[in-house]
Amino acid sequence: MRKPAALLALAAATCLLAACGSAARAPLPADRAPSVGPATGTLAAGETLPIAAYQFTPGQLKVEAAAYVLLYNRCMAAHGFSGLAEPSDDRRDFDPMVGRYGADADGYATSGYHYKAFYVSGRAGTAAPAWAVEAKAKGRATRSADEQRVADGSVRSYGGADVPVGGCEGDAKRQLVDGGGYYGPPELPGRIDADSFDRSLTDPRVVAGFAAWSACMAEGGRPYPDPLSAATDRRWHTPEPTPEELATARTDLACKGRTGLVPTWLHAEQRLQQAAIAEHGAELAAVKAGEQTSVRTATTVTGVGPTPP
Repeated sequence: MRKPAALLALAAATCLLAACGSAARAPLPADRAPSVGPATGTLAAGETLPIAAYQFTPGQLKVEAAAYVLLYNRCMAAHGFSGLAEPSDDRRDFDPMVGRYGADADGYATSGYHYKAFYVSGRAGTAAPAWAVEAKAKGRATRSADEQRVADGSVRSYGGADVPVGGCEGDAKRQLVDGGGYYGPPELPGRIDADSFDRSLTDPRVVAGFAAWSACMAEGGRPYPDPLSAATDRRWHTPEPTPEELATARTDLACKGRTGLVPTWLHAEQRLQQAAIAEHGAELAAVKAGEQTSVRTATTVTGVGPTPP
């Protein structure tokens, strides 16, 4: 089952903290360079879900992740440790709708089912994104025992200086939530997001759309019961998209266009989310206010906010 979009965004942002380098793959040939930008094609540009108004954007999560690194490192430096790799300068926002319904954007035609990973990583051309290369170069060895104790607060003092409650990890998070903010995505919007997706799979209109899409795929010699099965086929677990993958993704896009599946699916989720938002209006208003506080705090720490796609 697809993970909620908010959790995927947090995972991408958290990659900054862990000095992820897996995105630094060999470049694609120029004719396979993924296009990066708002979703286009079967998912009309700008189409979104109501709950997005109550969620951090991926770019905002990146800024918060960078703020955490800066705060954590200041604390660790006070005890003689270098801390995490410096946060990336990448503050690029991206459209979290891309890939929600499998192949649903034009980039899948040129990058196959690898497109989502290329898009999220910020690979706009044939070269690996600079932030991924830098993160890999700055990757650090496992923490020493003393460093771990200062990080998690299992000691009260080290090197003649007091260690904050919860260690430098806890101290950084406290500063980010000071004033009523959040560290990472709040639970309620993410739950509504995931629930609408799961419930949409049994909506009669979506089920009928799956059947029409599946029949279209079978006509093209690529039988799958639903779009998620095509998108998660283990055969696509390769460094670069294979010719078979590209052909399947193009057939997938064509069948989505022929059957109108993506708008049907999107509208089913929109209806479900609108009902949930009406039910939890007061709670979501409080969540949104807390998120705005978090964005202000993280932006103040880093001195920069997210950038557009």
